Amino acid sequence: MSEKRCTICKQSRPRTEFNVRRASSDGLQNMCRSCNREKAKRYYAENRASHIRTIVARKAVQRLSCLEVVGAHLLSHPCVDCGESDPRVLDFDHRDGVQKTAEVMKLAQDGYSTVRVMREIEMCDVRCRNCHAKVTYERMGENWRTALMRRAAGDDRSASEPPPEPKDGPRSSAAHPSFS
Repeated sequence: MSEKRCTICKQSRPRTEFNVRRASSDGLQNMCRSCNREKAKRYYAENRASHIRTIVARKAVQRLSCLEVVGAHLLSHPCVDCGESDPRVLDFDHRDGVQKTAEVMKLAQDGYSTVRVMREIEMCDVRCRNCHAKVTYERMGENWRTALMRRAAGDDRSASEPPPEPKDGPRSSAAHPSFS
């Protein structure tokens, strides 16, 4: 294996330790990967504020683009159950059995690519919030909020199982007069 001399550290290194540069006569950069990495770190540190401004501006443009795509999709797709078409009350409901990777609006607001957002939208049906709540309730067999709280607490019981008895024994309704 032939070697090449780095113009920065002046060491001879294997050609595999140099990045590709098609414009050069040998097809490789003049500096080794280690020196290139250090140069890139220095450049970023010296220009950090500029990089951050560029990223923020790019994300803002991307966010607007995604929100336009999402808005256009909602305007052209009413609720699949009741036909409601007001985009203010429409949600993306991931189809049952589909592996949800993220919430559509979260992806759009975080500035992901429109391709990524559309890929997530393709896994969803558009439903108004009422129909979405009803379908989710039916899928879970119980109130979705209760199921969510149960999962968060690490309780994997199904809705048909009775709740566990408290450690200090069953409570009477007299202990909770508002429930009688």
